[in-house]
Amino acid sequence: MSQIVKVAWASLCKKGEELCGDWVKVARTPTSLSVVLSDGLGSGVKANILSTLTVEIASTMFEGGASVDEVIETLAATLPECQQRHLAYATFAVLQVQNGRDASLVEYDSEPLIWIHKGELMALPGQERQVAGRTIRESRFQLDEGDYMVMVSDGYVHAGVGGLYRFGWGWNNIAQAVRRWADTRGDAHQLVGSLRRTCLKLYDGAPGDDATAVAMRVRQPRSLTVLTGPPSQPERDGEVVDRFMAAQGARAICGGTTAQMAARVLGRTLKVQWMPGAAGGRPSRLPPVASLEGID
Repeated sequence: MSQIVKVAWASLCKKGEELCGDWVKVARTPTSLSVVLSDGLGSGVKANILSTLTVEIASTMFEGGASVDEVIETLAATLPECQQRHLAYATFAVLQVQNGRDASLVEYDSEPLIWIHKGELMALPGQERQVAGRTIRESRFQLDEGDYMVMVSDGYVHAGVGGLYRFGWGWNNIAQAVRRWADTRGDAHQLVGSLRRTCLKLYDGAPGDDATAVAMRVRQPRSLTVLTGPPSQPERDGEVVDRFMAAQGARAICGGTTAQMAARVLGRTLKVQWMPGAAGGRPSRLPPVASLEGID
């Protein structure tokens, strides 16, 4: 079975804003993964709209088989540069992975992807070129099990400016933090949570810019089969339980009636662990947990 890339992301809104000016879209097929991160110019509603448009246009076109040049030309025509500041209305990075291994990356005015390969921070083997007057970076590389990748918007790079870090957290410091964290072999959700907490702390709880991190980890897939609800025809109970017990990977049962059915068919004892009451003597709102031999 091919290795897979697990993805988790989290955003912090600029202080005083209800909408984040960064946007992320993750799309999967059985054999491919696409991750798009865009940072809209400024903050608030305008930046949110610009980054959302950029993400939707880029992801839809790439999924439809458009070339990099076609995507860039469309974005350049749709979202021109700010005439006053000569800045892109929205930056973006698009990562595509086939079979959990073959990665291609397109970056436009975005912070470089952080790639930890075999425990080391790697330089991406990319090149720059001009498309529709925009300078883009393209990279192609091979992923191995245990690799980590992180995308960040510039709100992370500038975190702590004028405080703990004179010029902000900085890409190199973030990359080294990810490299050290990779030694824990934790999952993508734990990594993005760690980055988010550090970023918020550097901003002293009041982010000066929208800040987004997308964390990815390459690992082998894991299988889980969940059985919930007995069949409408009681005579099929045995068939359903047999199929369930033959499933590969972890097995879980959801629902007391289903658990009782499985215990009866298997001829095993269902042991219920009644939940203690909540604080103040109120009944627990959680259903009881039960154990059954052979069920995870």
